[in-house]
This record gives sequence, structure tokens and C-alpha cells, in this order.
Amino acid sequence: MILGIKNIILALLLLLSILIFGFLYYSYKVLKSQLELKRFKNAVDNSNNFVVVTDKDKKIKYINKSMSSVTGYSLNEVIDKTPAIFAAGIIPEDYYKKMNEAIYSGEKWTGEFINKNKEGNIIYEKATISPIFNEKGKIEEFLAIKQDITKEKEILKSLKEKDHRLTQQARMVIMNEILNSIAHQWRQPLSIISTAASGLLIHKEYGTLNDKLFTDLADSIMNNSQYLSQTIDNFKSFFKTGNDVTIFNIKNSLDKSYKLIEYRLSNLEIKYIFNCDDDSIVLKGIENDLIQVFVNILNNSMDALENLGSRPKLILIDISKDENNVYIKIKDNALGVSEEVINKIFEPYFTTKHNFQGTGMGLYISHQIISDQFKGKISLENTGFSWEKAQYTGVECLITIPLLDDNFENERPTLGTN
Repeated sequence: MILGIKNIILALLLLLSILIFGFLYYSYKVLKSQLELKRFKNAVDNSNNFVVVTDKDKKIKYINKSMSSVTGYSLNEVIDKTPAIFAAGIIPEDYYKKMNEAIYSGEKWTGEFINKNKEGNIIYEKATISPIFNEKGKIEEFLAIKQDITKEKEILKSLKEKDHRLTQQARMVIMNEILNSIAHQWRQPLSIISTAASGLLIHKEYGTLNDKLFTDLADSIMNNSQYLSQTIDNFKSFFKTGNDVTIFNIKNSLDKSYKLIEYRLSNLEIKYIFNCDDDSIVLKGIENDLIQVFVNILNNSMDALENLGSRPKLILIDISKDENNVYIKIKDNALGVSEEVINKIFEPYFTTKHNFQGTGMGLYISHQIISDQFKGKISLENTGFSWEKAQYTGVECLITIPLLDDNFENERPTLGTN
């Protein structure tokens, strides 16, 4: 009997111990969870990222301190309102529609917002919005974690504006070079026309104007006038090309470039050697811009060759291709430049003896056109080469441009067209 009572007491004590231990363990777990929750809340509240929690109807239930600090709104001011309170009214409705379709279908969405603070200042945000599900698998809340990218956007905008200014300056430089080419092309024909016209007047005045002399002088005036007219047509064709993206023949583009500078080549007694392995190569882009690149590089070479005096002056152009790219090599025998110059030659405003008459913008814009528009590469290096059994040194410009893929095969123009 006494033994049975002892066993009951021991069992009760054991049960009580288990209950006390269970209660203490439960209290410990609850306290630990509360501490962890508090630490998590403190971490979220003091995070540099913006944190916004909304219910399934997108009514705001929580914003952290960073969000409050940047927007100027307290939690009390935005609670139960939608995030539209932050919208700057710049993003189109379709953008939000696609976002809502994603998050309400249970997907995570990542994108950017253009919002504003309480004072109306623009805030650029990179955001990730995730749906939060309850135990039944239904969407209960949405969690948005956002980063302030306003400074990055402002820097990018500033760089784009600077790049635009540099591009405009460079285009003005190239335009000036084109106009100088026109002046060079016209100088001698105008002089011949003026001399012939003066000759007609003088011979007429002294009565020595016979039919043959009249015909010779008139032919001279007519021929040079036609040359001037052809020059106008060449430059008109260049300016008329415009900024349309087309599929064009690269050999034709180099021929057009040559027509813009042929008088200066002749005047400087520069031998122009052109070789093209395949005269059917075509590219897609703004042809006018590529012609500007060619004219600029050729003008740089002519500037340098002008200093060679009576020595032979050469410009050699070679076009070749492989399965993926077209390669345009333009080289001269103007003795080359230093490696230090080569490394800086595509920087804006950097000038060399290969560009001593310009502002240093031509090669910069050439680099921009080739890399940005044609997705290609342009490089310069000193080179040695032989031509007609003689050795020369100079600079070689290599332009590498990806060829059109097979999707454009049927769009290719016939030779002699744009």
C-alpha cells in the first residue's frame, strides 16, 4: 500500500517536472522567437533598402525608416493607402498592369519605378516585389524591397548629355571637314573658269578672238562648270542620305568617300590604292555615318602625309571578310605615331599629328559610330609594309564590323544601289 502511494507520488512529481520543463522550454522558444522577430524588425527598419508591406489589396501596412526618410511620409500618413501615393505619374499604366499580372499570379517581379517624395522630387527605385502566402497557399500580403538608384540615374543622365554634346561637336568637326573638301575641290576649277572668262574678254577687247580660241576657252569653262556641278551632286548625295537605317554596299560607301576627298588627294599627290576581295559585301546601319568615319580617317592620314614633302605618299585600303566579320584596313606611310599617342587616340579632344588640324573629336566620334551603331571595333597601330619593292612605315586603322546574318539575305541590294 505504502509502495503504491510512493509510486503515485513519484509519477505525479515526474509529470509535474515534465510540465514545468515543457512550460519553461515553450517560454524560452516564445521569448527567443520574440527576440529574433525584434532583431529582424530592427534590421528591416534600419535597412538602407526601402521596405514596403501591403495586404492583398495593395493597401500599405508597413514602411521602414529608410522609406519614410526618403519619401518624407510617416507610416501613419500612408497606412491603408496604396503605393500610388508615391507615383510620379511618369510610368505608363501598361507597366503597372504587367507587374500586377505577375505578382497576383504568384510570381516574383523585378523592375524599376519612377516615384516622388512628399515635396515632389523624383526618386528612381529598383524594386523586387514578392507575394507572401498563408498556410492555405493563398496570397495574403506583398513584400517590396527597393533600392534608391536616383544618383546612378543622374550620373547616367549626365554622361548621356555629355556624350550627346561631344557627338554634336564631333559632327560639326566632320561637317567642317566636308565643307573644306568642297572648298579644295572648287578652288582650281573656279580659277580655270575665271582665267578663261578673263581671256575671252581680253581677246575680244583686242580683236584677237578667233573661232578656235573662243571654242577652246568656252570648252574649258563648260568642262570645269560640269566638274563643279558633279561635285555638288556628290556632296548633295552625301548629305541627302540622312539618318535612315538601310542595307548598303560597303564598296559603294568607300567610293562615295573617295569622291568627297579626291581633289585633295590629287592636290597633295597622294597615291590611293584600293583593294576589295568581294564587292558584294553589305552592312546594315546608317551609311552616312560610316562614310563620315571613312572621310575622317582618310583626312587624318592626309593631314599627316602633307608633312612628307616630296617623298612618295600612299594611302592603301583593303576590304576582306570571313564567316563573321568584314575587315576594313586603311593605312598610310606617314611614319607612324608614338605608342603613348596610340593608347589615347580615341579619347575626346585628343589630337596628334594624324589630326593636327582638327579638334581631336573626329576619331572619338568614329569610335562611337563603329562601336555603338555597327557593334564593331576600331583600332590603330603602327605598321610596316612593302609596296612596289619599297619599304614604308605608317599607321594602320583596322575596322571590324559583324556581317549581316542569314535573316537579311533576301534584303541585300544589287551592286551599285544603296
